[in-house]
Amino acid sequence: MKKLITLIFFLFASIANAQWTFDISIGQEYNDNPFRSPIPESNFISDYGFSFENYNEIIQLGYSGSYFALDKNPERNFFWHQLGLWHNNELNNFGVYLEQRYAKSDFQFLDYSELGGYFNQRFELANIFSSVHSAITYTNFPLISSLNNWTFTLGYEGNRGFEATGTSLILGAKYNYKFYTYETYGIAVPTASDGEIYLIGNKEATPINHITSYFRIAQSILSKTGAAFQFTNRSILGDINSVFLSGDFALWEESEIFDDPIKTEGNSFAFEITQLIDDFSLKGGYYINYRNFPSQGIYSDLENFDFNQMRSDKQSIFNLSLSKNSSIKIGDFAELNLSLNYRYIDNKSNSTWFNYKGNSYSLNLDLIF
Repeated sequence: MKKLITLIFFLFASIANAQWTFDISIGQEYNDNPFRSPIPESNFISDYGFSFENYNEIIQLGYSGSYFALDKNPERNFFWHQLGLWHNNELNNFGVYLEQRYAKSDFQFLDYSELGGYFNQRFELANIFSSVHSAITYTNFPLISSLNNWTFTLGYEGNRGFEATGTSLILGAKYNYKFYTYETYGIAVPTASDGEIYLIGNKEATPINHITSYFRIAQSILSKTGAAFQFTNRSILGDINSVFLSGDFALWEESEIFDDPIKTEGNSFAFEITQLIDDFSLKGGYYINYRNFPSQGIYSDLENFDFNQMRSDKQSIFNLSLSKNSSIKIGDFAELNLSLNYRYIDNKSNSTWFNYKGNSYSLNLDLIF
């Protein structure tokens, strides 16, 4: 007990004597279809964020929080925050974190709390820079207890660079095991502020074994130009008969609740190019995602749902971003980072309610003290 008290006192003393940084961020976005619906409704979305970090050689402490506000759908406003402790050195890093989301009463069924821990080990073998990473998380949905789950992750990534040609080859794989704490479910949740209810169904929630593997090649073309291509495969091992939400549509930040990547199969292709222009970086990307959802049926039209067919999507995304590489100095006490971003998304699906398109334009300002 004395050793534990001494350790706790030593950690708190280290934190108290460490360097602190504070960050205030403001993001403004216009999105003509933030809910990814075939019946789009545009919104201006404001993101107000605050964070701080504590730096010392033993352990780091950090907090980040953001409030998201929609001008035409204020009932969908929500607050997200995360608190973490971690340690980082040349060979490994590890940490724990607590993450939570809070919404207004009409959409509190989207709220969750997540407790997680991770460990990453880095090493070099045969000129390949490698890392092994592992993580465990518990996610709790207070109003949708059937979604409560444990997720275990184990992955590897290897990076081999060729200085003579300016080429980097990256190979990686990740195994996920998701276990739902409830064996069955049959829950009704509100899907709109007018009080409509969707019945989610009554199925057995089976564990999910999921593997993601990827190959990436990055090439320096000119002194200030680079390009990259990545292929990713996602596969589910065995059968899946897990929880499916068949109701409301989610914001980009909420998408994993409805389009959980661990419940999807398929291939993805990414094409990216980066151009340095003086002190700015211009990056363009085109992404094609073929996604199958074995646990989901389809909407044959706007009202009728068919559990006997599997939802299949082809998603195309174009992204263009401009950011300043170095911070703008504000006296001797602060730095300002800024970025602009445009995104176009086109989702084609055999499920009527998942055929949608959308454009978003955003400006982000980040003030660091």
